[in-house]
Amino acid sequence: PTVAAFVLHSAFLIAAALAVYSIGVAVADRFAAMLAAVAFGLHIPLVRTLGSDYVNGAVVTYSVLSAAVLLRAHRNGSLRLALLAGVVAGAMVHSNIASGLLFPAMLTWLLPASLDRAAVRRSVLELLAWTAGIVVCTAVLAVVGVTRGSSWLFFVPSLSWVARMGTENPWDVAGLQWMGAPWMFAHAAMVGAAVMLPFWARRRDAIGEWETKGCASFVVTVLIFVEVMTGFRVAL
Repeated sequence: PTVAAFVLHSAFLIAAALAVYSIGVAVADRFAAMLAAVAFGLHIPLVRTLGSDYVNGAVVTYSVLSAAVLLRAHRNGSLRLALLAGVVAGAMVHSNIASGLLFPAMLTWLLPASLDRAAVRRSVLELLAWTAGIVVCTAVLAVVGVTRGSSWLFFVPSLSWVARMGTENPWDVAGLQWMGAPWMFAHAAMVGAAVMLPFWARRRDAIGEWETKGCASFVVTVLIFVEVMTGFRVAL
């Protein structure tokens, strides 16, 4: 069991780092991608999370892996890859239903490069394929669950938990009240990113489609983070 656990957690960490590298290659270049992947893989809180038996490690890996596959699907115009990205996103959301909050940041990669009919149609088809992937993942998990004595609607308890989140703060645990204040760090991160963008633009000839989408995905993620944390504070 010890060896199996080590292999499983190491596989999650390696897969997540490779996904970060893949995104970095598309958004910037190989050097920046390698730097990001190494920094990601050596980040101690992340290593501890992926080394834990709790679901957060799986959520981290599934989220970046789904984003990487979705980005490649849009670049290559592949509905099969979009379907696969949806399957991975389904595994993520069924690992922890709250991770569905990351969907908008993932779907940023599917934004059409222009508003012409062909580009919009392509993005819509990829979105439908991605959604179908989530449905496929849910169906497979339901079948497996039923064979193990569970219910077809295995996700209903998770949805009930989400319904309670509007009135309860699940992170309001004794000794962890500081988690209600990270919105300050989120704003600082956004300001820092805004300051760096002009230097980035000078280093490169121009900020292209994928660089723009990468920045947009980052901003959406930060906004979701701010909304969730401040929303929980208000609920208190």
